[in-house]
Amino acid sequence: MTTSPQSPDHTALGHVLNWWHDARKHWSALRELESLQSTELDRIAMDVGLTREQLTRLVAQPDGVPLLIDKRLAALNLDPEDIRKLSPLILRDLNRTCALCRDKGRCADDMAADPLAPGWESYCPNSGTLHSLT
Repeated sequence: MTTSPQSPDHTALGHVLNWWHDARKHWSALRELESLQSTELDRIAMDVGLTREQLTRLVAQPDGVPLLIDKRLAALNLDPEDIRKLSPLILRDLNRTCALCRDKGRCADDMAADPLAPGWESYCPNSGTLHSLT
């Protein structure tokens, strides 16, 4: 029986190449942001409901906008579309707050182990809003 070679995406080299590709895209986004005039950067930040500092910090994050809030919503049986219908501003604030959170690593670890394990409320800046929606 012959085996087919592994696809490049599943080899160590494939992982490194994927990382390099993602890193280059990230660095490109940072350079693009840095090239903007401060008034243009302020306008873009205001358009998405952030300060210039928040936008810069968000773009500088290697993982970009997290999917953790989507996982937390699912764990709490909350539908993002229902929240959007209730108030698009609430959903935007949940996403913004999650994206700027400094405890993403802890949250990701907790979500992988048990999304509803006791204690997540103690570090999640969205916990109050999430509990008010449940």
